[in-house]
Amino acid sequence: SRSPRAFCLPMEFLAPLGYLGLFLIFALPELRPLGFKLSARLSVLLPLQAALLLGLAGLPSMPIGRFAQYFAHFNFLENYSYAMYVFQFICYSVWPDRGQINLALFLIFSMGSAVVIATVVQKRVQGWWGKYPTGRLAVPFVLSAVLVGVAMLPVHDPNPDVPIVVRHDSRMFDT
Repeated sequence: SRSPRAFCLPMEFLAPLGYLGLFLIFALPELRPLGFKLSARLSVLLPLQAALLLGLAGLPSMPIGRFAQYFAHFNFLENYSYAMYVFQFICYSVWPDRGQINLALFLIFSMGSAVVIATVVQKRVQGWWGKYPTGRLAVPFVLSAVLVGVAMLPVHDPNPDVPIVVRHDSRMFDT
């Protein structure tokens, strides 16, 4: 059997190559996949994201790579990542001019929103969640009722930037 050390050098390059591939796909319009939704994520983005995660997380039998050690300095952002993930589309929908986004300003706006949401809402909800374990039984029912109520609201302005169905040709379309 081969030594785990033989895989150390390739593992060092997984995360940087994953980042580079994702950056190129999002920065260069010629490299963007045809589909907007699931087919694009599975065919193009998923392997790059997997390389990125494997490069940063590593394997249990191997030492942590230099690239992953450098990014360990950003662990304080883990408190805000879920809020950023959940609220990025809300931030996009309230952005004044949806067609023209200044990336730096949008990232500052969305990260600031994530910090506020994580600090004001998420930490309090986590405290309540731990304090009242029997109250958790009602959460699925209340959340279901809220989601049904929100689904009943009229949609006045759907997002024109995200098409509902993309027809590539007569044989293939992405929903």
